[in-house]
Amino acid sequence: MDAMDNEEALRLLAQRKLRDGRLPHDRFTVVWSGPSDGETCDACDVLLTNQHVLMEGTRGRTTPSRSSSLAFRIRSLSASSLA
Repeated sequence: MDAMDNEEALRLLAQRKLRDGRLPHDRFTVVWSGPSDGETCDACDVLLTNQHVLMEGTRGRTTPSRSSSLAFRIRSLSASSLA
């Protein structure tokens, strides 16, 4: 099993990224999803393929762009919300 498929490892990584500022504490204002196009998960750093469902979110902008958004695979998004 990949370390990033381990729920506890994901939760600990998300907590570390929240503490050091690599993940935001505030909520997303806009969220959308779809198949990945090769993005990297901002929570677990796994390179996503088109087999992954990608959830993206942005804060404070109504017209999101990749440079202003965060990308998560579903499993990592769940773990980061538990952090």
